[in-house]
Amino acid sequence: MNNKPMISKGKAGLAARIAACALCAVFLIVSIPVTGAAALSASLRPDADGAARVRTGVSSETGDPIRGIAGIDDVKAPSPTEDFTTIRVLISTGNTSYIHLDLGTSYYIPDANVTLTGTEASPRLIKVAVSDGGVKITDRSTGDVIASGETVELERVTIGYEAGVAKLTYCENSNTLDRMYLGDLRFSAASGKVRFINTVPMAYYLYGIVGYELNTSSYPEALKAQAIAAKTYGIFFMDFSEGSEYDVQDGWTSALYQAYRGFRENRLVTMPYCICVAGEALTYNGRFIPTFYGHSDGGETALPSQVFGSSQYDVGYDVYIDDIEFDNNSGSKQLINVEYGGVGDSSRFRDFILGKINDLFGEDSFAVVSINDLYTFDPVEGTQRNMRKLHVTATVKHYIEVIPTPEPTEEPTPEPELDEEPDPTETAAPTDEPTPEPTATPGPVQVEVEEEFTFECPTSQLRSYALSDIDGSGDNYSSSKYVFTSNYKLYWGKQTENGYTLIFSRYGNGVGLSQIGALARANPDTYAQDYREILAFYFPHFDLVEITEQTPEEMGGPSPTLAPPLAYAVCTDDNTNFRMGPSTSYPSMGKVQTDEHLDLLEATSNGWYKARWNGMTGYIIMDYVRIILFPSPQDGLYILTDGTTDTTCNLRSEPYIRSTNVITRLPAGTAFTSWMHFGKWHYVTTENGYAGFVSSAVVTFSDPYEYTGVESLVYKQYPTLPPPGSSLKPALPPAFGKEQPRG
Repeated sequence: MNNKPMISKGKAGLAARIAACALCAVFLIVSIPVTGAAALSASLRPDADGAARVRTGVSSETGDPIRGIAGIDDVKAPSPTEDFTTIRVLISTGNTSYIHLDLGTSYYIPDANVTLTGTEASPRLIKVAVSDGGVKITDRSTGDVIASGETVELERVTIGYEAGVAKLTYCENSNTLDRMYLGDLRFSAASGKVRFINTVPMAYYLYGIVGYELNTSSYPEALKAQAIAAKTYGIFFMDFSEGSEYDVQDGWTSALYQAYRGFRENRLVTMPYCICVAGEALTYNGRFIPTFYGHSDGGETALPSQVFGSSQYDVGYDVYIDDIEFDNNSGSKQLINVEYGGVGDSSRFRDFILGKINDLFGEDSFAVVSINDLYTFDPVEGTQRNMRKLHVTATVKHYIEVIPTPEPTEEPTPEPELDEEPDPTETAAPTDEPTPEPTATPGPVQVEVEEEFTFECPTSQLRSYALSDIDGSGDNYSSSKYVFTSNYKLYWGKQTENGYTLIFSRYGNGVGLSQIGALARANPDTYAQDYREILAFYFPHFDLVEITEQTPEEMGGPSPTLAPPLAYAVCTDDNTNFRMGPSTSYPSMGKVQTDEHLDLLEATSNGWYKARWNGMTGYIIMDYVRIILFPSPQDGLYILTDGTTDTTCNLRSEPYIRSTNVITRLPAGTAFTSWMHFGKWHYVTTENGYAGFVSSAVVTFSDPYEYTGVESLVYKQYPTLPPPGSSLKPALPPAFGKEQPRG
């Protein structure tokens, strides 16, 4: 089977893709912030049947095999001229011979000529089981066999996500259980296990990734950049060769994986951004190579060879200092601040110093008195902030053993001899002379001294050298025995005014797009970069090119045309939410600022405008919108309708019932001319100088007619209530010179 999508589709041009971007659907969702990172390992996991996946092909540019970072030999990226409307995902169901699905929409099975219909409230319950080397689908409610064969395909009848989903309600992979899927479903058997492949529109595939890679409330331009990076990475692995079954897998553990998680309503806010970039991808020198991405780069990007070991794709990347990412990254980094002459702000680092001195010099160290010099050095080749060595000079207070010098003893002064002669008659009594005691040898004593030590070691020991209770405090750091406790990748540092800051950063691989950096660059209050500028920084040698890719809306029928706006408007207040639906319960797709332009498409009955803004279609509350122009229709041709009021009614300044927007009361029988309508509301001018909106429920219209030669109508520059006795008329041409009525 080749890669022709099961879902029917046709060609679409750039204009149609822009139209689809503007016409993306709206649905009620709840936003739950989740942040993730693409885990790209160098290992290739086997398929469900245990066989490693192999592809054949050679590079059209060099004639040599392109050996993928995943270890896949002879990977050939597809030609940019292929159709990338759909992508096929192998779903991880585990080692199971059957699975259950609840079908919440309609699917057609071509081989059986059967349509299975379910709804969200009443899904069609099916079982897919291995049978006679193929698969068999049965109705779980009745036990009836619905279809069987080597492969069974369920083609989705209605492509749009609004129609419902298929929910996986039984399998042996707990990570996949209860996930929901859009697109077509294809089942076969592999080594006695069910193989489940989801053929899904590319925009829906990206939707199942982007909302997990970035917080769903992330800035729109960052979401768009993430969508294009994920799309291009997936395209690289797409296989258009005869007999191929799938393109990528869902999950985390291989480079073929992008953690595709299907459909969830609480991620729907990312859908417009996945649709808006339909028809765009990145190429290097006219071909696809992997576009890597990760959570953060820690302040400096990396080359693929520095992370994955292969230099195959270094041509598309550069090592850049990324201070925007580092300065705006409140997490994903650990810092140790040292002021020379002090002990620094990390007791772990002080214990590390003492431990290294013990190991190197055999000293029984007690405490760090001061850190006198500190720096990292020996960068990885081609980098400035990826240091392999650490230098430390510190003064340490410790004890040494000394033997004290004995103090000299004083000899007694002898008695002077007498000059007199002794009496010969007296015999002197004998006296006992004391035996002198031997002088004791003094023992060693502990003396506290301060001494400066210097050592150098690999920076990696800050994450691998086990600390112990060196200082006797009783704290053995049971939660972690290392100086740095997080699983980051980059060791570096920078001089401060009178010291040094030691830095441990980069959560992720650092190659390509930094998600933290993209968010910082997309922040409208600081750098305000669009997705093209973000991609240009992280993929400096790639080109953003147009590819063949239809949106889900285009796949459902003829390419839509961009509906002309009914009015041009501006926002009247900063940070006004642009939402996915006409109420505050819908998530915001961005913040509209004062005087930003809006194209109004229609008005709802509850006080919201459906509008286009920043390439997206959504809703904005009327309270913060000012209509500035009703654009002239094509060729300046208006379809006017005359009418009269059936009863006394309100003329309003906005197409919505609100006590504060009443201009005046129009008596029954008031004649007017309708220039255009917002749903049931008509913008009208009256013969006595009023301009505003009336409801079609309280008026009677005559036949429409054509009127030409009118410039665009500048709304609210026209008078509403004229002063008493004034002959002021609306600055609109009178409805004379009627042409042939239409309809």
